Amino acid sequence: MGEGDSALLSDGNGFTVLIDGGKPDAGPTVDAYIHSLGITRLDVVMASHADSDHIGGLITVLKDSSITVGQVLYNGYPGATATWDTFALAVAAKGLTLTPVQFPQVLTWGGMTAHIMNPASGLSNPDTNDASIVALIDYGATDYLFTGDIDSTIEATIVARGTPIPAEILKVAHHGSDYSSSGPFLAAVQPQQAIISVGPNSYGHPSTGTISRLISAGARVWRTDTSGNILVSSNGTTYTIVSLNATQGMVVFLPFIVKSNPPTETSTATPTSTITETITFTPTNTFTPTVTITPTSTVTTVVPPPTGVNVVCQTNGAAQICAWVSNGTPTKNTTETVYGRLLVSGIGQGGQAMTATWHYKSTTPTCTGSTDSTGNASCSRSIGTATSGYQVNVFIKINGYTATTWFTPQ
Repeated sequence: MGEGDSALLSDGNGFTVLIDGGKPDAGPTVDAYIHSLGITRLDVVMASHADSDHIGGLITVLKDSSITVGQVLYNGYPGATATWDTFALAVAAKGLTLTPVQFPQVLTWGGMTAHIMNPASGLSNPDTNDASIVALIDYGATDYLFTGDIDSTIEATIVARGTPIPAEILKVAHHGSDYSSSGPFLAAVQPQQAIISVGPNSYGHPSTGTISRLISAGARVWRTDTSGNILVSSNGTTYTIVSLNATQGMVVFLPFIVKSNPPTETSTATPTSTITETITFTPTNTFTPTVTITPTSTVTTVVPPPTGVNVVCQTNGAAQICAWVSNGTPTKNTTETVYGRLLVSGIGQGGQAMTATWHYKSTTPTCTGSTDSTGNASCSRSIGTATSGYQVNVFIKINGYTATTWFTPQ
């Protein structure tokens, strides 16, 4: 939720879990979203650690008399702030006590199983981030890893135990901090999708280093600051991801496929780790650009994403870079074309070099192109005998701006 974290889970049989609630001012937004889903009972509320951007919003939910709560879990290490005191009082007012969960507990949440990987018990005055609850949650054929705000030191501790932690969906630690999501940790997790809960901040979250490591690990990166609410739905066999473009973002895990048709990307993966993502844009006969005039009198025109396959656009100030491919599921020994587009204030940037880096399992070949007057560039290469079902991320770079698209050989 914004720069904080909040995730809502349901197992499809009415068992619901709320992990964190964002900052205190995000509480009403979290509470309203819970109501919008018709949820009146939370079987589990879990505070990953005592920081206010994780527990603050839980206070509003706990004070909501129309929502019943079964139990409140925490890491066993209470905070020492006014926000923590208010949180603890709200738990008590609900008629509940804080229940500690620590490694190596295993919890059954309806149709979900939560393996607690951190923190250890008996720590002496641990750093609040280091003591974050890390939970590997099994739901059918898909695993989800929640990491709180741990850093690379705690990641190394978890990996060193040798406990398997592969997960298709990774909730990235500490809002994408450069001190988390280390290479060895990502190699152990092998995420297909990486979700970063982040908002405006002065810490540089998420760092470019973390984004690069996630992409190199083969993960598709999702960010709540650019995609808003992120919905992960699963039927126990496959999963789908939809970005809902809300003003503030939280992560929602539900056991049904969304029936609405938001103008965003969706991703489906099978138990064989094949990911098929489709992008649908509804053409219109006319387009009226939205013009925003800032106090410095600069004018930015918002241009819709290009039509194509696996379109991904990233915005940095007035610049927008988009990447896409000619075929999301090409067959072996065929030619695949990748495209990039760079706009600044809605104007195509011509004459710029584009480099496309193709991340196969064992190689990273490149091809190059140059943007035309509309800001578009492309380049092609044969995919040869690329591994079937393995998602190939293609990293597009134009004039220092980057975006990543993908395809999955058949």
